Amino acid sequence: MIQKYNQLTKVHQLIKKQFKGTPDEIANRLGISKSSLYNYFDELKQLGAEIKYCRTLNSRSLKSI
Repeated sequence: MIQKYNQLTKVHQLIKKQFKGTPDEIANRLGISKSSLYNYFDELKQLGAEIKYCRTLNSRSLKSI
């Protein structure tokens, strides 16, 4: 449970900093699978986060949480 919370926090921080990269690159940086990354995105959305992807910048942005 603690590990999941830590990973969710890391995903949140990367999005908040608008980390550039593909989902594969972000997942590799975090040491998780791409499907796990998408699961974390879904969890953040359920908590009220608005996650948007910018193809031009190749990054995600976080509107609010």
